[in-house]
Amino acid sequence: MLVRLSIAFLACCLAAPVMAQNLDDDVDQVEEYREDYGQDGPETEDEDLRTGPRPPWTFQLRFAGDWRTNRYLAESGAQPSATIAPDISLWRSWRLGGLRLFTEFGAIAPTSLTDARLDSSALFGTFELEAGTSGEGLVPYVAWEPWRAYEGTFQSHLLTLHTLSAGVRRIWGPTFLDVYARRQEASIDIAERSSIGATAFHNIPLGRGVLNLRGELEGRRFDWRPTGRERQLRTRLRVRAILPLSHAVDMQLTADLHRTDSNLPGQSFTNLIIGPTILARLGF
Repeated sequence: MLVRLSIAFLACCLAAPVMAQNLDDDVDQVEEYREDYGQDGPETEDEDLRTGPRPPWTFQLRFAGDWRTNRYLAESGAQPSATIAPDISLWRSWRLGGLRLFTEFGAIAPTSLTDARLDSSALFGTFELEAGTSGEGLVPYVAWEPWRAYEGTFQSHLLTLHTLSAGVRRIWGPTFLDVYARRQEASIDIAERSSIGATAFHNIPLGRGVLNLRGELEGRRFDWRPTGRERQLRTRLRVRAILPLSHAVDMQLTADLHRTDSNLPGQSFTNLIIGPTILARLGF
């Protein structure tokens, strides 16, 4: 009996790091999908082709499809895949004196056409309060973004993220800059981290549409990882052509390059994502 218990205990000890690493991989995949398809919050409006007064409510339907070079986020031996990602969301914006409150709720379901084990889905939200107008100097803001992720299409719960941000943003005509500090709390400790970063983009007229050039740089420090204390430098370069199809519908053609550099062996990777998106917005 004692021998069997000893063997069982040893098996659990050996399996724990493997299980933790598998969960780590699942979390990384959710984070990557969130980077690819997550809403940009209020800054999305600055990529929009519409001008003039905006109604307070916006209902959005989006259907994205892409080809990516590194479906498993591997450091070497990358394998390509194809993904589709439908999502639906509802936005609301309020003006409260010199303050602006932005809220958003939605659902998304990235689905791999290559490996069903990569399928996931999420319910998400944004609550953001900013002081001032982005085109009139630096505008400070704070934000809370909950993200509840599931395996498959809203099957078993995988993890819940709560991201708290504080930063300043500024708009100079077609150019946008956002500098921030961020803290992510999670239902799984391997996803908890602190980060600082910056996002910038520039819009160039493209016929009746817009060519959007975007860059992001973020340094991350994780509280804990199964293979050690991880620090990441995340770099993202994106080119997106936004082409109007009708008054409320756009087509977006995107090339999005992600690079993650990690201090831990085997955790650095590059992913190139290319594909079209159909986006419809209804303001009311």
